[in-house]
Amino acid sequence: MYERWDAIRCRKRTAELLDEQLFCDLYDTLKEITTENNEPSPAELWDEAAVRWKPLLAAKRPELAVEMLQEELTEKYGETSAFLVLMILMYMLVAMFRPTKESPYQAYCAALAGATHGHPLLERLWMGVRMTEDKEEQVGHRIGVVTSLLTEMKASGEAIDLDTIEQCVLRFPTIDLQQRALEQADNLLRGTAWSQRSGVVEKKMYAKQKEQQDRQEQKQDKMIEEVEKAANKKTNEFIVYPQAGSTANLGCQMQSPEFKVIPPSTEQQPVLESKNNEGDEIIE
Repeated sequence: MYERWDAIRCRKRTAELLDEQLFCDLYDTLKEITTENNEPSPAELWDEAAVRWKPLLAAKRPELAVEMLQEELTEKYGETSAFLVLMILMYMLVAMFRPTKESPYQAYCAALAGATHGHPLLERLWMGVRMTEDKEEQVGHRIGVVTSLLTEMKASGEAIDLDTIEQCVLRFPTIDLQQRALEQADNLLRGTAWSQRSGVVEKKMYAKQKEQQDRQEQKQDKMIEEVEKAANKKTNEFIVYPQAGSTANLGCQMQSPEFKVIPPSTEQQPVLESKNNEGDEIIE
């Protein structure tokens, strides 16, 4: 049987978690739901989720791992709190790892989404968090991926994994975002072993940027080369006879079944030559 925190402990832990932006985005809606349903506090559910993400990511079968976790949480807290913990856990993974379709974390987020799909509180929770998030962002409070990751590592009691932090920084698609993430890590890990790692990560950032620029330049050079080849391509020769009013005898190299070579008749030749001469005189 789960023993609930007393009010003093809840307030103290909530105050500590206010430094975590994701918790702030979730708090109002979690508070409403947990109060109405007499569930454990948002801080209690948050700390439960915080110690679950790392073991979950170590599981080789995401769907089965989430199913077993849901059963365990339901036995411990009840169905509503189990749902809320799974949702918090999914928000954590999204904030920390920004999973894409190709990301190894996508399967775990998909498994969590599947386990919570159709729950009667799902839409309310999602809409409430979305509204709070919009308000927070309007005043400049945004979720930082490195901040989230470090918060969960500390909450789970795990040592700070510098390799994971480095991967988070380098995973951002642009150098600007990488620099912002690196600054976050430097501020939060000042005075630790990260201080030595930071310079190495920065070099990797710029090396990655140069590699991307080189690939882009190679693509552009290849495109220019293909255009030049097409422009200089030789074709079969044929003669285009001058038309009345032309200024010079014309000749070109071209191959096309649409062109027809029709020499002028004997009667037309003197007229064409006269027209050519007139045009040449005008140009001179």
